[in-house]
Amino acid sequence: MSPSINFDGMGSTSSGACTDFDSIDYTTITGQKWNDMPSEDFIQMISSEAVRGNKLVKSQHFLGQAKYERINDGLILASYQIRAAHQRYNDASQSEVVARSHSHGIIHHYYTQVEGQWKFGGLRTASGWYEHSLGQKVFPFMKD
Repeated sequence: MSPSINFDGMGSTSSGACTDFDSIDYTTITGQKWNDMPSEDFIQMISSEAVRGNKLVKSQHFLGQAKYERINDGLILASYQIRAAHQRYNDASQSEVVARSHSHGIIHHYYTQVEGQWKFGGLRTASGWYEHSLGQKVFPFMKD
């Protein structure tokens, strides 16, 4: 499934603070939303072992149709059709899948212009339906 993720490189692609519109909004997945989250905190959160830093969890994110909307001169809303597949393995050998969670929906990314460059500025999920477990068996922090 997913290759290793360059979490260190993510800082250069973010605007410094996720403050636009809904900021970091995982309400439809985890029930959580953060306003004005510094990009360092976002990277720390998603790279943690509870989320994407877990060596026993492999993920694939497939993006489909995309729509871009210029909100103003410094803000773009991008909406992507997404299918996210996650598997948790029994141990480091990855010989047995013990849980699956696949979701289908839309992910909205906000991009802000910083010194002439477009940077990630926030996200909002809108999951439509799920296959297998919603997520608690793969990611224990998620709501079921």
